[in-house]
Amino acid sequence: MTRERVDKRAVRDLQEATGVAYADAVRLKAAFEKVLEEQPRLTYFGFGIFQQRGQTLQERQQEFAQRRTRLAAALPNVVKVYLWLRRNVQPIKTPAQGSYGLKHLAENVLGDYVSNGELIAAAIMAGYPMSTPHGPNANFAMSKRDIDRQRARAREERPSQRDVYQGRAILDEFSHLPLISDRDGDRWPCPTVGQHRAALGAIELALRDSWILDGVQQRDRWRTIDGHIDLDWVGGPYAWEVVRELLYFAENPNTGTIEPGELSPGINALGELNAVWLDGVRVRFRPFRPTGLARSRIAMWRHAEQDEPSPTPA
Repeated sequence: MTRERVDKRAVRDLQEATGVAYADAVRLKAAFEKVLEEQPRLTYFGFGIFQQRGQTLQERQQEFAQRRTRLAAALPNVVKVYLWLRRNVQPIKTPAQGSYGLKHLAENVLGDYVSNGELIAAAIMAGYPMSTPHGPNANFAMSKRDIDRQRARAREERPSQRDVYQGRAILDEFSHLPLISDRDGDRWPCPTVGQHRAALGAIELALRDSWILDGVQQRDRWRTIDGHIDLDWVGGPYAWEVVRELLYFAENPNTGTIEPGELSPGINALGELNAVWLDGVRVRFRPFRPTGLARSRIAMWRHAEQDEPSPTPA
C-alpha cells in the first residue's frame, strides 16, 4: 500500500473515530505529526520512559521506541482530548497545570483511558504554552477556573450508590442474559466496520422505536479508540434507565428490531450499569446532568407503576 493510501486511510479512520470533517482530520493529523517531530523525547508515557532499575541501555532504547510507536498510533485518542480542551479550557500566560493531573481529569470527563503522552500531545496541538518538562511531565498554561469547572463536571457524572443499586436490581431481573464487564473487554476483538455499523443501526432503531431519548439535548455519538460506540446527551434518562428500557425492548418478541437474547447488559469497572453489548460491540451511554426518564417515555408494553421513581437530581 502506498504512503498516500495509508495517509488517506488514517484520515478516514480519524474521521470515523472523532466525527470531525475530512479537512479538519487532515489538518489535525498534520499537527500531530508536527508535534512528534518537534518533541523527539515525547512518548506514550510522557517525556522519556520510566527508568527501571537494572535496565540495560539496549532495553531502555527498545522500550523508548515501543512507547514512541504507541503514541504515534494514538492519533484518534489525542484528537478527542484536543477537542475537549479546545471546547472547554481557555489558554492563559503562566503554565501551572500539570500534565499528569490533567490526564486523570480527561479520563474522568471523557470516560476512556488517556495516557500522559496523549494529554501532552493534545495540549501542544491546542497551542497552550508549555513549561520545560520535568521528568515525564510538563505544565500547561490553562485557565484554573475552566479546569475547576471540568473537575466539578466530572464529580457530577460519577455514578451514585443509587445508580449502582438500580443497576443491580435490573441485572437480577435479566439474570438469564450474560453480563459483560469492561474488564472483560480484552477478550473481544476490535469490532469490524461492518459490526460497528450494524450495532449502531440496530441500537438507533431501538432508541427511535422506544422513544427513550426523545427530547434530550445535545445528543452525540462517538466511535471509541477501541472501535466501540459512545452515546452522549444532556438531561433526560440515566444510563441504567436506557439499558433497562432497551433490554425490555429487545426481550419483547413483537418489536422486531433486536431478537430476544441478542442484547447483553454491560457494566464498567465501578459496577455501574451503563452499556449494552450487541454482536461484540459495546454501546455505552454517557448522560450529562440527567434528570430521569419521564413516565411518558416509558415504552407502551411496560408497566410503569412497577418502577420506582427516578432519583431526584441534587
